[in-house]
Amino acid sequence: MTAATAETAFPKAVDICLDGVSKEFGNQVVVAPLKLEIRQGEFFSLLGPSGCGKTTTLRMIAGLEAPTAGEITIRGKSMAGIPIEKRPTNMVFQKLALFPHLSVFDNIAFGLRLKRVGRAAIRSRVNSMLETVKLEGYEQRSIAQLSGGQQQRVAIARALINDPAVLLLDEPLGALDLQLQLHMQQELVRIQRASGTTFVYVTHNQQEALAMSDRVAVMNEGRFEQVDTPLALFHRPASEFVARFMGQTNVLTGNVTSIEGDEIRVSASGLTFDVGAGARRSIGRKVVLSVRPERLHLGSHVGANAVLPLVRAVFQGTTILYTFGLPNGEELNVSALAPSDAVPAIGESVGLHWQRNAAIALEPANGG
Repeated sequence: MTAATAETAFPKAVDICLDGVSKEFGNQVVVAPLKLEIRQGEFFSLLGPSGCGKTTTLRMIAGLEAPTAGEITIRGKSMAGIPIEKRPTNMVFQKLALFPHLSVFDNIAFGLRLKRVGRAAIRSRVNSMLETVKLEGYEQRSIAQLSGGQQQRVAIARALINDPAVLLLDEPLGALDLQLQLHMQQELVRIQRASGTTFVYVTHNQQEALAMSDRVAVMNEGRFEQVDTPLALFHRPASEFVARFMGQTNVLTGNVTSIEGDEIRVSASGLTFDVGAGARRSIGRKVVLSVRPERLHLGSHVGANAVLPLVRAVFQGTTILYTFGLPNGEELNVSALAPSDAVPAIGESVGLHWQRNAAIALEPANGG
């Protein structure tokens, strides 16, 4: 299932509902009143910079923090006054807290033994979970004999073995190296689909959220800036903050110079863009534009939308990030596939081309 189809493909059942949930520590508002519904079987991510309130929100769902106001319900039942051990949730932290003196089998079986589940049932359920996380044959290994990714899978299996309605994950991949992170992203999605469990995942890593999630809530200063599919967040950001946070973009400030049908023409930093009008239909109105570097293309001077001097070029493997100087002293980034031959020389004037939908118009952050 792709993120583009997630909006219509999910059942209507709601696993988690936040209704006006907020959190204050003393006089500091850490989480402003939030309203959110997370659907059953959804891989949902809370994404934002450090200190934005995403982990506090997760801890309130888990029962590790009590909301200052508002109500959390899970599968229709209020969690008010319900302790963590009584909630239909389980949690995986960045520090996995596996038991080093127990085998893989015994780590996974730990929760079942606390519940005094029968020996035969434990073996059946642990073996089934080992298949889900693809650790068959590792039952008797010690935790020290496992790689970082295998330890992650043991922690996830241990959290899923009691069949929680919701699995909460607080930046579980943060301590892994880049290649292992990428592998574990695929593994997490596979495990989530195989188990059918609702996953709520906290991260500050945009790539993680885009790669794994059905929907993402982008948080800023305790509030939701936008809750949407990864595709919509990247290509249709609702605010300047989201546009800047969801990967590299050029943010240019300009004014509406003309209106034609459902489009407006915006002059920004000496460049001209035709974009969807939205509510910005008055001549002279201030507009902030988001222009992704990959929506701009290098070409000849003939028919170019602009001819600009190259300031620098950074080789990034399969692509090169070109930076051009704008007439007002600002800079414009362009991402293009790395050519097999020479790149333009620094200082050389290069023709830049873009289509009518290259830019997205946003309301300025200050509402101006």
